[in-house]
Amino acid sequence: MKWIGLGLIFAGCTWSGFSYLMMLQHRLKEWERLIAAFSLMKEEISHLALPMQAVFSDLAVHIDGQTGRVFAYCAQRMAQEGHGDLADLWEEGWKRENTVFSREDLEFLYTFRRFFVAPSRKERQAETELFLTMLEKRTEQLRQKLADNHRLYPGFGVMGGLFMVIFLL
Repeated sequence: MKWIGLGLIFAGCTWSGFSYLMMLQHRLKEWERLIAAFSLMKEEISHLALPMQAVFSDLAVHIDGQTGRVFAYCAQRMAQEGHGDLADLWEEGWKRENTVFSREDLEFLYTFRRFFVAPSRKERQAETELFLTMLEKRTEQLRQKLADNHRLYPGFGVMGGLFMVIFLL
């Protein structure tokens, strides 16, 4: 019975290291979805001159994951409330979503609120371009972190599990 318990402790510690790595990979995928969404948004704002509700509805269809659900929520609420305050809807959409983003990531996403209060199409294009550049920089930092530490997190899980097994023996 003792060996079964030790095996479960080792498996749990090992799994925690691998799950942290998987969470970082999922977070990277969501950042990439955000880049795709804002690239598409930039094109739709500059070339098609669509209203924001139509842009968000279109993004909800083309982008999946948490990002797509936030765009769908904002589009749905804009349709229900008329136009609504898009800046508040954006923040509310991220707050209600059970997200893989860290608190710092969410605060970064909330800074995009100023895009929604930009009065002209040119200002929105400029804000979108700026936000897209910042998103790409942040995504590259996460890619680098993942590349540098892809063996570290599972290794910590395995080593922690071995330490716990040795300590309990």
